Amino acid sequence: GTLIRTKVISGLDYQAWIAIDHTGHLYIADSHYNNNSGSNPPLVRKYRLSDLGQVTSFTILPPGTTSTTVPRLYGIDIDGSGNIWLADTFNNKLLKYTSGGSFVGSYGGTGVLNGDARGVAIDDAHNRIYVSDPTVGQVQVFDSAGNFVESLGAGNGAGALNLGAARQ
Repeated sequence: GTLIRTKVISGLDYQAWIAIDHTGHLYIADSHYNNNSGSNPPLVRKYRLSDLGQVTSFTILPPGTTSTTVPRLYGIDIDGSGNIWLADTFNNKLLKYTSGGSFVGSYGGTGVLNGDARGVAIDDAHNRIYVSDPTVGQVQVFDSAGNFVESLGAGNGAGALNLGAARQ
């Protein structure tokens, strides 16, 4: 490929995950790793791809967040309606926000996402959201309403998807 444009983005702290929507916007999810004080919370930034100008940014602090439950973002994708889906590995949840940054819901949790939610992929054509869960060697599948549908892979051992060891 050919490099078209670069942009220095200051203030990114840790694990800047990216996604591009169908309207030509780049989204960056930044966890602000090891920030349990809440003074520098995780955030999502939205940029125009045409000129890399920043459109907006918003913090990711779901209702009820405490200093011990600040999300650690490990994946982002945008669905066909413009909703932002984030993998919160620290709390084993899938978070949903509107494109304007309003909290919609939290899905999964212990018993569904069993240890290390990482990576999100949206399949609008089949109404599915896929979240890798490497601690248990599975991919967890949700519908677009956030309801758990199924697990892909047999977990640890024979038949596992061998997604790699969990890292913190």
